[in-house]
Amino acid sequence: YVRYYLELQKERFADSLSYSIDLEDPSILDYYLPKLTIQPLVENSIVHGLEPKRGGGSVYVGIWEDEDALYIRVSDDGVGFDASGVDLEISAEGESRHNHIALANIVRRLQLLYGERGELKIVSAPGKGAEITVILPPDSGGQRRGSDA
Repeated sequence: YVRYYLELQKERFADSLSYSIDLEDPSILDYYLPKLTIQPLVENSIVHGLEPKRGGGSVYVGIWEDEDALYIRVSDDGVGFDASGVDLEISAEGESRHNHIALANIVRRLQLLYGERGELKIVSAPGKGAEITVILPPDSGGQRRGSDA
């Protein structure tokens, strides 16, 4: 789904958008990845990172694993943001206290599914692009399902 979304956006932006998807091994797509984890990150990269930037830009999606974790990284060379002020806490009513709703929803989903084993890391600064990394345990139940990559 992410690849289709990026192709649609590439048509929209003509030649001012480029992207790459890097899989450590194609079999990594056999792992279960929670739906609406990668796509909102890619959408944020385009809408908040690249649309405001003059001259277009690029989005990178990388997925790899190590011994005990699966890593999903979405980065862009867009306008970036001040990551130090990002509050990903969600109120008891299910609302983010700030405007990073997609990120807060992903964090909440990771906490519900994986507890402390799921996390989201943000590296960004104004004018420097953004890099979001989701870390989760690989599906160890022996049942591998499709993904949204």
